[in-house]
Amino acid sequence: MNAESRAQRRTAMSQELARYYTINQVARICGVTRPTVDRWHRDRPDFPRKVLITPGCARFRVSDIEAWLESREAQLDG
Repeated sequence: MNAESRAQRRTAMSQELARYYTINQVARICGVTRPTVDRWHRDRPDFPRKVLITPGCARFRVSDIEAWLESREAQLDG
């Protein structure tokens, strides 16, 4: 693989990861701690599931988190 191919691959991977949140990002967006996000993921069936990007690298889809937040707001407004 030449340098140009590697650079293109890194750019594609960067763009792909931009559509996902880390657990720390989800915690910050929700105003909670990382252990709280872990607990929600474990205990709440309505909380978005992690997506395995590579072995050892799981993320949350931005669209899933946004939809979940909207549904929570609708329930609170309710």
